[in-house]
Amino acid sequence: MVGMVTANEHRSDGGGHRGVLFLHIPKTAGSSLTDAFCFSFQHFVRDGHLPGSPWRGILEGGEPFFVSGHFPFATVADVIERPEVFSFTVLRDPWEQVVSHIRWVKAYGDPEREEKLSEIHPSIAEMAKKLWPISLSDIDALKPVIEASGGSPFHNLQTLFLRRGRELSSPKLAVAEAMENLSLFDLYFALEDLEHGFGIMDGKFGPLEPVKRSNQGLIEERPNFRDKAVRAFFGSLIELDLELYDQARGASQAFFAEAD
Repeated sequence: MVGMVTANEHRSDGGGHRGVLFLHIPKTAGSSLTDAFCFSFQHFVRDGHLPGSPWRGILEGGEPFFVSGHFPFATVADVIERPEVFSFTVLRDPWEQVVSHIRWVKAYGDPEREEKLSEIHPSIAEMAKKLWPISLSDIDALKPVIEASGGSPFHNLQTLFLRRGRELSSPKLAVAEAMENLSLFDLYFALEDLEHGFGIMDGKFGPLEPVKRSNQGLIEERPNFRDKAVRAFFGSLIELDLELYDQARGASQAFFAEAD
């Protein structure tokens, strides 16, 4: 069984939660999972990370709510620790996550869908246009485009989202911090174990809508990971995420073994 679940003793196990917060790390099927909650709460808010989102006011108003968003952990740590809020997040095999993310950006560069560029940040839009004609296995062409952004949006994204943003003396400490922060969630699981994790939430808050996954990038291309140079480059983008995923997966396997 491949999944990640953690339960905190200070949280209610039954009907004590009046709200749900989903920290949606990009390209972990979070949009599809968000849709599953659309009819389950009085207030349903997606993209809660965007300026002007009303969810903080709803939280303080005391009414039942569901909110999802690309929240860096530091921006919602106070809410995650509130006993009346059920918090969860989803991780994904880093190899799959980074490929999905790059394909998603690349799809915006399609010259036949140029109007879509206005939906994303200008710097990402420029990257998308440069990525569009490049094969994901052409590292000589791909690498400079991705690295031109400095702090690449693809670089150890799962670890980055789960940190508090403090300066650390070693990158390895970032993984330890991310694991520590994961332990504060009521539930976390791997996308590869979606059925099990979703079943837990369906039992708590359901019936939820079925999760319907889709390829939003509309690109099926995959890098040739049999090529050592290609694999090495993509591996350099997810070095910390791989370590984080392995540690969290090990903890989840122990949890499920005990639960079974």
